[in-house]
Amino acid sequence: MDSVVWLHRVGTDPKTDMKVLSRGLHPAVPVERTEIPILISDPSSSHVLAALFGGVRRENPLYTPARERAGGSPAVAQSLRRGG
Repeated sequence: MDSVVWLHRVGTDPKTDMKVLSRGLHPAVPVERTEIPILISDPSSSHVLAALFGGVRRENPLYTPARERAGGSPAVAQSLRRGG
């Protein structure tokens, strides 16, 4: 599958979208080939929530990179839980 999360700014050309989460992009966030990465953000927070969903497993890893790092810079993620 190798799913990817892209950052798109409304009103801009999709060609300028930035890849922010995918397998192999950030060593601190090991994304497996079959995992589905999701980013959740709130404008009032300085962090985003990155979740990696993997089918029917009971536990899925969560990471909290700082918002400015999730937008294209190398993310230094703090793992909240890595289940498997």
